[in-house]
Amino acid sequence: MLALANDLGPVSTAAGKVLNILNGGIIAKLQAFINQKLDLAQIRNAASDADFAKIEQWLQNRLGNFLDKTLRLDDLKDIQKAIKTFDTKVGDYYKTAVQALTKRYSVDFAATYQETTTDTALIDVNFDLSKADAASLFAEVVAQSNLDNLLTRETNGVTLNQAKLTHEINRKGTVDLNMPLFDFSSTHVNDAMVSLTAEDQAGRLLLYQIDAQDNVTVANRAASQLSVLASLKVASGQPPQLDAGGSITYEMRQVKADMRPLDLEARTTAFIHQFQDGLFSGGDASIRSFYTDLDNALTAATHNQSNHLGDMAVSMQLSLQAAVLSGWFQPRSASQLRADQMQLSRTLQAVWKNLLPALYFQDLSQYQSNESVAALLVWSSLPVSTSINFNDSTIKHFNTDKDVFWDWPDVDLRRAIARDSHTVATLAGRLSGIQRQLLEAGSKDAGFFAPSMAGRFVELALNATGDVFLSSLLFTEAQLVGGATDALKQVSAALATGATAPTQAIKTLAKFAAALTNTFNQRVSTVYSGMSGRVVGPILLVESSAALGSLGAKPAAMLTLYSLKPGHIFNLGTFVDGKMPPQADVALAQTLVSLK
Repeated sequence: MLALANDLGPVSTAAGKVLNILNGGIIAKLQAFINQKLDLAQIRNAASDADFAKIEQWLQNRLGNFLDKTLRLDDLKDIQKAIKTFDTKVGDYYKTAVQALTKRYSVDFAATYQETTTDTALIDVNFDLSKADAASLFAEVVAQSNLDNLLTRETNGVTLNQAKLTHEINRKGTVDLNMPLFDFSSTHVNDAMVSLTAEDQAGRLLLYQIDAQDNVTVANRAASQLSVLASLKVASGQPPQLDAGGSITYEMRQVKADMRPLDLEARTTAFIHQFQDGLFSGGDASIRSFYTDLDNALTAATHNQSNHLGDMAVSMQLSLQAAVLSGWFQPRSASQLRADQMQLSRTLQAVWKNLLPALYFQDLSQYQSNESVAALLVWSSLPVSTSINFNDSTIKHFNTDKDVFWDWPDVDLRRAIARDSHTVATLAGRLSGIQRQLLEAGSKDAGFFAPSMAGRFVELALNATGDVFLSSLLFTEAQLVGGATDALKQVSAALATGATAPTQAIKTLAKFAAALTNTFNQRVSTVYSGMSGRVVGPILLVESSAALGSLGAKPAAMLTLYSLKPGHIFNLGTFVDGKMPPQADVALAQTLVSLK
């Protein structure tokens, strides 16, 4: 409705035509036709063959078709009886209809957000106050609450037995929507804690332990969780060292009552393609065979009819070594940081523009000539760029690097870049590939995706409806870029102060961990992918890390499917919260594992 406000001319014209129809007597003519042809008095009063003959032939034919027989006078008795029953109850029917039409339906929407930070410090230290250096440091610690020199320097007369500090950031947001016949409840929890331990190992050694996770849960539907566990060693005069023993883990849990094969494929195909392709040497054909065989096995195990897999729970898990983050933990000067932020932005844009369409168009039937598809295709064809020099309604230069992303809320710039020759040329190339796919599949819609239709798709994406989708895609993209580049800024600041100001570095590292997990889990979601699209978050993280100098890595992946027996007692929704179905309720479990 809000989008229509931007296009009042056509809306007004359409409304005028409707009004003309109503005022022009069409409804009155229709009513007169009904009164003539469907006059129930003809049936009520029919008592003889002569009366029967007077009944409108059109009505006789319709009643005969309904009863699947040639209508005779005797047949009218049952019809007359039904009419009399209706006449006695018509008042109640009318009253009930009026109540339904005038009933107030409530819609409740609630959103909450809270953020808390927690700090702890456990210090066991001996001061020999007869020594000036120790006395000075004691005063600094007690009077100023400054622990940095205590943690980073060895001081004459001071023995540090134990020192452990923690800083935790916890953010929680909830969204609840209750409507007639529909309920939605989502919870997002981002928790990042960094602990700092100071040790004496031939000099003072600082060990930062990062433990962060981001969890998005849609009640009774799905949950997505990304976790990072990493250790960073910092010693004076030496570059920080990231411990390769840490880990990055991801899990997506989904449930569905009466799962259908197409639904299962939509939820799992992207995961298989991205992380388990090596298990299927025949490519898409082998994957198709897997789904067909699984359908047959589940039919045999559950005795459900074919094409009904029953209630199912799906778990998709990934694991990576924390060494994949090594590029993030490289010390950077201010100019290096800025350059790497710009490169990170360009990499994320390029990868995301390829991943999302591949995710959405797994099913070729999604290729439709409408605004939502046009917006996705146009967006994926936009030039990858940081800030853009845009003056006098003209794009002067892409990638000016004054900011990590261009000013997408500017309507004029958004339209200019969509109509830019670079966009149109890339879109035409995409359409050519799409048309080939559709022709090979025998689709009658292939003609809509000819390269010559690029201009039409651009205009569809820019009309009142299409621009809503296009803006949504750009918003998500800007959020991804902003979150990743902010995380890089935070970790660079932490590394710069890690050896000299650990009480500040611990807080900055927590901000980094929170931004990193939030960006590659919570922010990886659009109207085109929903919860299922979050499984590409780890791929975006790996590609972003590679752009910063990390070595490429492929996660170990495991896909587990649980088909529950008909009449099972397991509460399907609790699987999302981490509970497992008991063996007695599982008709068939299938696990696919691919190692690094």
